[in-house]
Amino acid sequence: EKLRESMLAQLDLPPEGHLLIGLGRHHKEKRWPVVIDAVERAGANLPVGLMLLGDGPQRGALERQIAGNRHIRLFRPGYDRERFSRILASADALIHGSDQEPFGLVACEALASGQPLIVPDDGGCAEIADPLFAETYRGNDSVAAAAAIERLFARDQRVLRDAARHAAGQVMSDREHAQALIDLYRDLLARKQRGDQPPVAESLAGGA
Repeated sequence: EKLRESMLAQLDLPPEGHLLIGLGRHHKEKRWPVVIDAVERAGANLPVGLMLLGDGPQRGALERQIAGNRHIRLFRPGYDRERFSRILASADALIHGSDQEPFGLVACEALASGQPLIVPDDGGCAEIADPLFAETYRGNDSVAAAAAIERLFARDQRVLRDAARHAAGQVMSDREHAQALIDLYRDLLARKQRGDQPPVAESLAGGA
């Protein structure tokens, strides 16, 4: 709780404010400008801030975009695993911008820390975003993302986090996902060699 209050204070927000966290490289495909614009829009109605952990070639452009906004800050990635886990667990939700990733590793990592999700409605993260603990929005649309932020914080936060914690035990790691993909291709190849009709769909989401 003290860490969360400290994080909110760094964003010039009170202890009852809402704390979003974003994780990832500062690259075009991550669409952080959309996320930043969405948080600024939602901030007109809510005491909400964003801590964006990462680095990359877009950092300068992102810093210029948030100039003057005390509720959004960029932080370079840390490599102390224990501290990173505590920071992630202290946020109120993960927000993500990319709808082009085949596997939602960041979303899985957030869920493992009991974090609700705000993610695009397409791509790897969307496969993980169950409505019980997530809100989705149309990709590359900051107005839709802002609305998703407001919807999430209008919900019962305890119920959201309980659902996220429950889901944490059912999420595949990237290694498990890769193995499931290999097993699926092996099974499809075996079916083809036997002349079997392949199934209409196979799920790699582990029931998520």
